Amino acid sequence: MVKEDHLVEHLWLTAPDFDEEGNLYGKVGNEPIQVKNIKLGQEIGVGRFLISDWMIVEQGTLIGGYTIRAIWDGLPQGERQFFDEVIGIAIDAGVDHFIPDLNTPEGAITALEVAYANQDIEGTISCKDFYEEARLLLLSIDRKLDTKQMIQETSEALQAALPKERNLRRMPM
Repeated sequence: MVKEDHLVEHLWLTAPDFDEEGNLYGKVGNEPIQVKNIKLGQEIGVGRFLISDWMIVEQGTLIGGYTIRAIWDGLPQGERQFFDEVIGIAIDAGVDHFIPDLNTPEGAITALEVAYANQDIEGTISCKDFYEEARLLLLSIDRKLDTKQMIQETSEALQAALPKERNLRRMPM
């Protein structure tokens, strides 16, 4: 997602790479329409908080890619196969191919999606990486605070700050 003078435009980046803070770098993979200071093929960086979608193509099958899935879902049934052929990706009905666990980033996302869909607050919180959150928080304040002991103490403080008894009200969908 790129912002220019209050315009927001979603762009695809190819050849993605990330820095230590999780910011994304890559080449613009589609022709921008509203944003005029970026061109197709240009290498750009995007802050991690501006990433709105991701996708992996594994053996011709789309994993993630929620934006493109939304387009596909809106097509009449008879046009979906043609769409798949034109873009060269087999889009399924939203089946993720990752085990919902915390062993991989993809598995963590899937676990979070499952917990959210089931309105499982404890499951949602269990997906939270307090150590990484503490590391990034301390890094944003002062690089000198980024020590293992400070990260661990801050991680424990963040965890302790959560209420012991959680209101299990319905999570907004």
